[in-house]
Amino acid sequence: MDLAEEQTSGTHRGLPEAAATGGGVLLAVGPVTAFFTWWSWWTTVGIALTLAGVLWLVLAASVNTRRASRD
Repeated sequence: MDLAEEQTSGTHRGLPEAAATGGGVLLAVGPVTAFFTWWSWWTTVGIALTLAGVLWLVLAASVNTRRASRD
């Protein structure tokens, strides 16, 4: 494996982990924000963060699946 392939494969392996971490953080922070600020505009923010986390994880999984099927 030459240097270019090694750098590409390292980036390929690192991306899903970073995406999963980001989505997981949003998914964890959203419900907590919504729960502790019940029925305020922060509740809407918490729900939006939760939905963003779910969307982030779904998109990261679909990108990872497409890349795995190409390899």
